Amino acid sequence: YSDPVLEETPGSDCFLFPVVPQVLQSIRSVNENLSVHGLIVQLPLDSVHPIPTELITNAVSPEKDVDGLSCINAGKLCRGDLNDCFIPCTPNGCMELIRQTG
Repeated sequence: YSDPVLEETPGSDCFLFPVVPQVLQSIRSVNENLSVHGLIVQLPLDSVHPIPTELITNAVSPEKDVDGLSCINAGKLCRGDLNDCFIPCTPNGCMELIRQTG
């Protein structure tokens, strides 16, 4: 295993992780960090080693799942449990457009 590589970009940091255990450990760390309020997993996942997307997106705490890609948030959104899930910005914007235009 190799250490993650930090790519600094204006306004944010991007870590490049070569293997699944490192990605999962970083997600666990963000999930436990009370000063972090949201997490976006940039898809598609890019690695020289195959990374199972669903495993990674489901590792994100539903309370911090900004894109709503975890099975918990996606399921609640599909069922219409809108008061009990994180609604991603695009579906939320579409619903607001429908509400305002009838």
